[in-house]
Amino acid sequence: MNTEIIGHGFQLYLLKKALEKERLSHAFLFSGPEKVGKKTVAFSFSSQILQTKELKNHPDFIFLEPKKEGIFLGVIGIDQIRELILRLSLKPLKAKKKVAIIDEAHLMTLEAQNSFLKTLEEPKGECVIFLITEHPQWLLPTITSRCQEIKFYLVSKEIMLQFLKDKKVDQKLAEKLVEISQGRPGRLIEYLIQEKLSKREEYILLLKKVPFLSLKERLDLAEKLSRDENLKEILIFWLEYVREILIKRLSDLQKTEKLKTFLKNLEELFLLLSRYSLNLNLALDNFFLKI
Repeated sequence: MNTEIIGHGFQLYLLKKALEKERLSHAFLFSGPEKVGKKTVAFSFSSQILQTKELKNHPDFIFLEPKKEGIFLGVIGIDQIRELILRLSLKPLKAKKKVAIIDEAHLMTLEAQNSFLKTLEEPKGECVIFLITEHPQWLLPTITSRCQEIKFYLVSKEIMLQFLKDKKVDQKLAEKLVEISQGRPGRLIEYLIQEKLSKREEYILLLKKVPFLSLKERLDLAEKLSRDENLKEILIFWLEYVREILIKRLSDLQKTEKLKTFLKNLEELFLLLSRYSLNLNLALDNFFLKI
């Protein structure tokens, strides 16, 4: 993963001070939009706590992420949390503390969250846990209340442009990348890869064609996409594009209202597929018929 931190100076300052004064919380909740750098900061700070640049094989470091279930969904189950709790209960082997990162923590099942709650209420051993999420509202209130929350926000255009300038990226391309990344450094880094940028343009072109497709063509497209392993990425491309266009057309009230409605439908589809085990084909059928 990318290890360069772009922006988030205040958040880094808070963490640095906590480490210097040895007043680290046993659990941090990093919340904020997807791809803004929450996980990157968590990895960087974990390295500082464990005093190593190599986390991958460090015996006192644990990284937990959702297990994929189908094309779109992923969950963190009770078995994963039980293993985490066991490992955290053991004494550190090399460092003074154990460190764990739970990526997309909001995808813990209810059973997993209840099990994890016990660890937060009565932490065993010396450990620091980072929960990474763009949907803190999906976590039990009893979990969030026992964590020190640090909120992350979209990064300014100026900071992102300066990053690209330092990378010797052409000015015109840099401005385009910053515009489509919409304050998300993670997306900015991804779009530096030409293949990713080309895929985005390909799927945006497909979205533009949908209103002109016949009913049968729309249903055929829904069926095709429901089997596409890149479905989540495709919907993210579309969300980025619609938000980008909406900003550009704020002065045109009629077009703005239509775009807002479309964006709302797209966001609802994305959230539903992210949280529930739905029939992808039917969900996409319904979405395309609204366009």
